[in-house]
Amino acid sequence: VGLTQDVEDAARRRAEEAVAGMQEGLRQEMSELVDRRLAERAITTTAEGGEGSVRAARHSLDGLIRAEAALVRANLEDIVRGEAVEVTAAAAEAAATELR
Repeated sequence: VGLTQDVEDAARRRAEEAVAGMQEGLRQEMSELVDRRLAERAITTTAEGGEGSVRAARHSLDGLIRAEAALVRANLEDIVRGEAVEVTAAAAEAAATELR
């Protein structure tokens, strides 16, 4: 009976060691999986942030283009008004000359 108990104890210890080894292996795999997931999430977050920055830059660029177009339009309107004033002044001067 003592020999059987020793064999059972030895078998139990080997089984416990095997289970402990498997548990450690699983812990390591889970740790690596978590690390990979965190890295993937960081990459995704960085990519999303980059896309957001690109969208913001495009929005800013669109705003600058609209502002530049408005400035050009305003300058053209000023030029047209200035020419209209010059034409009107020239016409008034010509009319005054004729009247004299």
